[in-house]
Amino acid sequence: EQKEIELILADLSGKVVEHAEEIIEDFRLLTELDFIFARARLSRNYKGIEPQLLTADMSFELGGGDYTVYTPKQSYYGPDNDNDFSLVTRLDYNDTSFVFAGDAMDQRLTEVMDIGRCDLLKVPYHGRKLANLGAFIDALEPEYAVVTTSGEEFSPYTQGVLRDKKVQFFSTCYNGRVTAVSDDSNISVTCEKGEV
Repeated sequence: EQKEIELILADLSGKVVEHAEEIIEDFRLLTELDFIFARARLSRNYKGIEPQLLTADMSFELGGGDYTVYTPKQSYYGPDNDNDFSLVTRLDYNDTSFVFAGDAMDQRLTEVMDIGRCDLLKVPYHGRKLANLGAFIDALEPEYAVVTTSGEEFSPYTQGVLRDKKVQFFSTCYNGRVTAVSDDSNISVTCEKGEV
């Protein structure tokens, strides 16, 4: 019986090793999220700051930029569509503009089609396939796009849409860290690896 247990444990260990990189990355992500939530709880406990639930679009200035946060327009997007509650944020910095679309999916993208063109788009939903991504790109007309994604999530469909629309795009799975900087009138993009 002891040998059988050892064989089972050895087999399970071998299966875990095959996915060690993914497990470590997931652990890092969970650790970071846990840290963010712990800081929020600490801030709330010590400073008495209540989180603000946004129910209407909100604009503010910070660091010389004008920000607009677009809130969800619906209270329910259907089962398994929690990502459509993503806040979409626009930053206008002098003559440049950025749109951060979070994990917005099809219904949410439809709600923010009219927020105006931008120079750089943070592609929503980690570059997974979205049926109306092409229309969203047409509406925003970005010159650049950044996709924070893994190779498995970055849909060939999304890559094709970005190429067809002639948007220069960068993804963390191919380019590593991507940095976009505005000099007030232009955006320059650098990346850790790969072509710019």
